Amino acid sequence: MLYKNESMRLKCLSLVFVLSCIRLSAQAPLYQTSNKFQEEKIYMRNAAGKVVEAPVQEQNLVRTYPEFASKGPVHEKQRLSIMSAKARIRTGDTLSVVHVYEALDTGLIVSVLGPKKPMGVFINDSLVSRAYMEGDDPFVYGIYEGFVVKSPAIDYNFDIPRYVFTKPGVYRIQWRLGKLVSNELVITVE
Repeated sequence: MLYKNESMRLKCLSLVFVLSCIRLSAQAPLYQTSNKFQEEKIYMRNAAGKVVEAPVQEQNLVRTYPEFASKGPVHEKQRLSIMSAKARIRTGDTLSVVHVYEALDTGLIVSVLGPKKPMGVFINDSLVSRAYMEGDDPFVYGIYEGFVVKSPAIDYNFDIPRYVFTKPGVYRIQWRLGKLVSNELVITVE
């Protein structure tokens, strides 16, 4: 990968979360993650929009994704999944939601520089993020000069939105990018 300058190279190295040993093989699991995966840092944007290291709880949640049983459905050999550490919270508590994109087949280029703000996020069928428009590339924002990998690949480099629910009830969260939709998180707020 060529960089315009040293600063860009350092930004890519500091923000990119890549599963470096992803390979498809008939005798191995779909993804093989390196031991480095457990050591990589996860980044997010804080309330002021500054990129910061995610809290340990969110980093640990991301690391459980390979074993996560409730991943989203596969559509055209791609998958969106969302995860939360809790399914029940109290009114006023903060809920963090991790977004993951998987390109399961070869031939796709995955733009892994982040954290990217997820678009097309719905809570109880109401859009709570930037809208996804048909034809948008939901994984690249504006001019992209970041790191890319060839599929199969997993991209965890999305901002980790935090939600505070002020009323008790059941909330259904889903990430929708046209026909590509995630699993649904069902959160009970007491």
